[in-house]
Amino acid sequence: MNTSNYIDQYIEKEKQIKANPFLSTRIMAGIQAPGPKKASLWQSMAVAAGLALAVVSGLAVGTMYSERVQNYAALNINDSSMENLNLYYNLSDE
Repeated sequence: MNTSNYIDQYIEKEKQIKANPFLSTRIMAGIQAPGPKKASLWQSMAVAAGLALAVVSGLAVGTMYSERVQNYAALNINDSSMENLNLYYNLSDE
């Protein structure tokens, strides 16, 4: 048998499967049901108050942070003058 015969047999088997009547009833009920309800006024106000509280508390925590500025003198050292690495480089060339 070739591949097209296997595919045709599989399609015929799938066509013979009986659908569950409860599934189709639930799908049709979901289609015919009204859309989602809108949130009530007090729920919208509670969400707005929660967001405002979060922003205010974030600002309060941000202003409590004080940055301590310490002035440090930067010291740059030329490492190649401290350690004579040229000696090792020259030895590897030989």
